[in-house]
Amino acid sequence: MAAFKTTLCFLAMIALTAAAFLKEANDPIVQLPNGYNDILSSDMLKEINQVQNNASLNINEKYDKIDKIILSAPESIIDKLPLPQGFNELPIDIQQKFQNVRKNATITWEEKQNMYKTMLKNLPEQYRHLIMPAFTSKKIYCLGRCCGRPLFSCRPW
Repeated sequence: MAAFKTTLCFLAMIALTAAAFLKEANDPIVQLPNGYNDILSSDMLKEINQVQNNASLNINEKYDKIDKIILSAPESIIDKLPLPQGFNELPIDIQQKFQNVRKNATITWEEKQNMYKTMLKNLPEQYRHLIMPAFTSKKIYCLGRCCGRPLFSCRPW
């Protein structure tokens, strides 16, 4: 009987863990960063909202679609979108490298995150604190239109 109860408890814990994981994987992207709603057109915001609420898309597919929607805007609009804190304090050549990734519509959101991660790791030490104050920890933080959460749990939109 004790073995049965232990097995039942173990299965219940597995079910709860799986349910929490699936909820997180299907969790809609909460919101765009401050300032985006004021810059993007209402049509783009409606389209982004539809993607955010589409339960059939996984989180990476949502990020990809939202990124494509934003990058479909004219460059003059994209240039008005807020940048991460401290970004403008970086040297121009470093800013340009990040902007080139940000504006590249031919790569996926996940590829962009990997590129940001590599670029952050390669930033000279004197600049890391400007763009990512928490970079001194072992975790790499998101550099997108973002939330500043650890890279693989960020929700940039």
